[in-house]
Amino acid sequence: MATAPRKTWQQDPQRRTIILRATLETIALHGVDGTTYRKIAQCAAIPLGSVTYYFPSMQALLLEAFSTLAHDAFTAFAATLNHAQDKMQARQAIVEIIFGEVTAGDKTNQLSYELYSYACRTPVMKQVMKNWMNQSRASLERHFSPLAAVALDALIEGMILHRSVIPVAEEDVYRMVAQLSEL
Repeated sequence: MATAPRKTWQQDPQRRTIILRATLETIALHGVDGTTYRKIAQCAAIPLGSVTYYFPSMQALLLEAFSTLAHDAFTAFAATLNHAQDKMQARQAIVEIIFGEVTAGDKTNQLSYELYSYACRTPVMKQVMKNWMNQSRASLERHFSPLAAVALDALIEGMILHRSVIPVAEEDVYRMVAQLSEL
């Protein structure tokens, strides 16, 4: 009795995650407009068909990739704020967020700019941005008033943007945070 040939091919359980990470790498290098299935596959070192198998539409792929970015950035943001035991520590945590690599590094900045730009033209991406902002504000409200949370969230975004172009001293940022935190 002949036995069936043994299956040698196995699906990579991490393939979807690999594709999402490669998508973000590709966006960071080429922008949303320069991102293609082919470039993503090349970046991930996987067959092109794997990308289209998991993500039949580019919009679905971009939505999930940017949602992953927002989730990861917010997780780092919340973890930093969650260590704060009082208002002074929360102020210092905000400075760490503004100057931190995970939340404000060059790659994260580039991807955030791409997300902002893409969200302006794509309503579904606006929801990703809105969710991210609402989560950030809710984390800030654990330590500050709702008004202060809105102001501090705007300061965080603005300072990260400014820091990508011109240097800003941490001491100056702390003073700004201290002032806004009293709203």
